[in-house]
Amino acid sequence: MSYLIDFYACRCELGRQGTWPVDCIRKKVNDFLREFTIEAYYEKGYDRFGNRFREMIDNHDGSLLPELEREFHTSRFHTLRLPCSSDPP
Repeated sequence: MSYLIDFYACRCELGRQGTWPVDCIRKKVNDFLREFTIEAYYEKGYDRFGNRFREMIDNHDGSLLPELEREFHTSRFHTLRLPCSSDPP
């Protein structure tokens, strides 16, 4: 999760500088999360106890499964709410 937080923080800095709009940041973060999840699932595939990861990716279109995406959006990461633009909150 720290990789995602670092990625998000760097993109938010681009937003504060006016380089990227918030919608672009959101898309880049979601794309990164999807790619990171696919890599973790297919390269590692097991947790530290040796249990296989649950299914995370839709086999038809390669998107994150809806329940996983919901979990992410209600997780501690998503509640960080880093300011991503120079606009007031």
